[in-house]
Amino acid sequence: MQAQQALCQECGGEFARRRADQLFCSNPHRQSFHKRMANRGQLLTPFVMGWRLGKRGSNDSSAWAMRQMAALADKWNAEDKAAGRPPMSQLLETRMTMCWSASDLD
Repeated sequence: MQAQQALCQECGGEFARRRADQLFCSNPHRQSFHKRMANRGQLLTPFVMGWRLGKRGSNDSSAWAMRQMAALADKWNAEDKAAGRPPMSQLLETRMTMCWSASDLD
């Protein structure tokens, strides 16, 4: 059985998967990715909650929260591009293919 080639979600490098659901070429890259996502999530969560509780843009505070989320996303996309990381859309497409969803976190 030949290993399937994939792109590491951290460095963008090609690697041979040892498992069908493997997303990273190494443990350090997996750990680095998840640590960065956790840090970004801590910054993003208050804005997401404020936006969601404020009826998704129907008042001034939720509209402001949405602008802050967009600014963070733009900043992080630029950081990832400068670091040579694959775009987040690649990870989303991979997870869609794997039938991953937010309900898997329960």
